[in-house]
Amino acid sequence: MHKKGIAMRALLFLMLAPILWLMLAPANHSYSQNPAERSIEKPIQHKEPVDMEDIQVRDDQGLKSVKPGSKFHGNEDWLKGLTLRLKNTSDKSIVYAEIRVYVPTSETEDKPVAFSLRYGVMPRPGSDNFGLNPSQPIAHGRSVTVTLSDDDYELGKNIVREKRGNVNFNHLEIRVGMIVFDDGTAWKNGYSLRRDPNDPERWVPVDEPNPNLALRRGYYGRKAASVRSTSSKATELASHKLNHGPRQ
Repeated sequence: MHKKGIAMRALLFLMLAPILWLMLAPANHSYSQNPAERSIEKPIQHKEPVDMEDIQVRDDQGLKSVKPGSKFHGNEDWLKGLTLRLKNTSDKSIVYAEIRVYVPTSETEDKPVAFSLRYGVMPRPGSDNFGLNPSQPIAHGRSVTVTLSDDDYELGKNIVREKRGNVNFNHLEIRVGMIVFDDGTAWKNGYSLRRDPNDPERWVPVDEPNPNLALRRGYYGRKAASVRSTSSKATELASHKLNHGPRQ
């Protein structure tokens, strides 16, 4: 009789186990079974010196390629590890490149959070410091990959939380930011730039006869809250933030 009771309990457990698993599985994995609809926009600016050959976002199997302007599905952390492949389409070598990623904090908020994906180090004024850049220049026609660091991703989410925003990031916009060439010139917001000879910390349009007319930052650049990384390398880059664009 005792053995029969044990057998009955074992049979009951085997019958209930699949039911319990089905009840608990959605609670633990709902984010992967029901991914939300996402989208990425990539505005084209005048004379962009780089082409964004590939955009990869995270899904349950790893990274997948997506196209700007097309909707796709992604889980909660789809932006984590965002990876971009950039091709130099200019006729110069690139020593520094910055890509800006803007995410809205809410459906109605017009002050987005901005992530930065960088290649190389922003050169200091003077042509003798290009050799100090730890990254190889990107020659014409060559491609490099830049990735959003996990630290910057988590920092950006914290900023959005402080703004009481949505950290699911259903929509984002990617823009080519500051590009610096090996001849000391640069590009930003559709302008070819050079350093102001009277103030090397300042960038001015190459074809602008009046050096007092410095390049103005775009709409998003004025309003966005930038993510400041806490990692040592990114902190070094962030310390040169004032040099990334012309003074206002």
